[in-house]
Amino acid sequence: DFHRIRFTFKGTSAVSNALIFSQKIFTIEDLYVGYQFGQIFYEKERWGWLRRLWKSQQKKKEEPEDDTSPDDDNLILDKRLIHDILPQQGGGQEPIGG
Repeated sequence: DFHRIRFTFKGTSAVSNALIFSQKIFTIEDLYVGYQFGQIFYEKERWGWLRRLWKSQQKKKEEPEDDTSPDDDNLILDKRLIHDILPQQGGGQEPIGG
């Protein structure tokens, strides 16, 4: 048993190249056994159909994107999914109470 568990994240800012830190403290009520976080990063190409639809509705003409961009530029972070959890493979998940 534990009362609190602390996660500390460390990274580098893409804007200023400075070190950045964050921490999150969880309690036993925040813990769900048998679940994993959902995917929050997607490639831009997966959403290409949505952009094409938007462009056709707006009737805008833009130059095609350069395919030689680095891999990091082709990723999208969907912050709406940051707290989504999915059952882990193999079953045995504890029920999620309301």
